[in-house]
Amino acid sequence: MAANGRRHAALVIEIVLIAAGIVYFFPVYIMIANSMKTSMEIAQNPVSFPTSFYLQNFVKAWVASSFGNAFRNSLFVTVVSVLLLVISSSMASFPLGRYQTRLSNGLYILFVSMLMVPFQMAMIPLYRMIYNLHWINTFRSVIFVFVALNLPFSVFLYTGFIKTVPAELEESATIDGAGPLVIFARIVFPLLKPVTSSVVILNSLAIWNEFLLPLLFLQKTALRTIPVAVFSFQGQYNTNWAMLFAALVLAMLPMLIVFLVLQRHFVKGITAGSVKG
Repeated sequence: MAANGRRHAALVIEIVLIAAGIVYFFPVYIMIANSMKTSMEIAQNPVSFPTSFYLQNFVKAWVASSFGNAFRNSLFVTVVSVLLLVISSSMASFPLGRYQTRLSNGLYILFVSMLMVPFQMAMIPLYRMIYNLHWINTFRSVIFVFVALNLPFSVFLYTGFIKTVPAELEESATIDGAGPLVIFARIVFPLLKPVTSSVVILNSLAIWNEFLLPLLFLQKTALRTIPVAVFSFQGQYNTNWAMLFAALVLAMLPMLIVFLVLQRHFVKGITAGSVKG
């Protein structure tokens, strides 16, 4: 009886998971299917499977919104921001995770408390600060803000993971005469690959898909990123849905590739970094 109960429970869980998967995948299906339809087909039946596979939408979307330029802008901002985040948050987390002092504990609490502050509260003074620095229409404006906004969560993950790294490895290096910077660069950081993968994936998704900050700080057409470029397909009185869906598919592909490359370490890193912290 107990075995039958477990099987029934497992079956119910599988059915629920399959239903949830269908619900979550349905918007993705709508996006991919409509990206290969004409505007007339979308108007007639937006949920149907494409019959003609009209791939010219991708070419038109790439050309109409200067998608190539927007892609380069998004790639530059995302890569530089994530690189700075990985370096700064991992180095800041090393003493926070290793040395249990009042100062380190206080700084860690400060970082975690910053997760509770919504960006919208600081949006107006932040814009005034960027304006006074003459950083409007410069990439360093969004890079600076992206790093500042995403640093607390990255420190939270790194600190929790560093606590799981055996301290004996560092003690041995210290006996051999290695300093803190050498110990971190050659011993600790290579062991942080799982949580680094999590930090890269989460921050890349957040920065790549961010719409508000590039819209505020990168006002020139030549500097706009992919989310702002995709927004150009929506007008006040009409929207080119076929090209819009094609642009969304093009925007999704780079982050999908990043996730597929780093997914092996993602779950391990996010679990260790959140539970041990």
